[in-house]
Amino acid sequence: MKRILQATVNSSAVGKVSGGWSADGYQYVMPAIGSYSLAGGACSSTNDDSRPCFGSISLDRSSVPDSLVATEWFSSGGTQPARIWRYDFSSEPGYLATDSSSRVNASAAYETNAVGLQGVLSHSATSGGTPNFYVDDARGGVGQHGIL
Repeated sequence: MKRILQATVNSSAVGKVSGGWSADGYQYVMPAIGSYSLAGGACSSTNDDSRPCFGSISLDRSSVPDSLVATEWFSSGGTQPARIWRYDFSSEPGYLATDSSSRVNASAAYETNAVGLQGVLSHSATSGGTPNFYVDDARGGVGQHGIL
């Protein structure tokens, strides 16, 4: 969060423009500082292997260390239950913890009974305690309420 920047020019451009920096009309930007890729290639939408198809992420500051929580998304009209993963942050701010081969491995994984997840929030009431997960499904139809 220390890398959030404020745009100085309001235009439809993204990046450096005459007179400063623009973010396509947005006032603030969070620049990418790195990227991660799945081992073994892209995910499979049929969930027939262990590679996740990430749909949402959130930050959990109630865990020790702080962690990134990710869900996968499959259509709410389907039957495939979604999975949730937790990835610990390293002591170097902004980066996930890696093993000796520079690989990022989930510190925990869960399979839910929910289908069509579109967001997740995790909170542990006590340090090292069992996390509570709050997930949502927006349902997608006009006039339909989402589900938490």
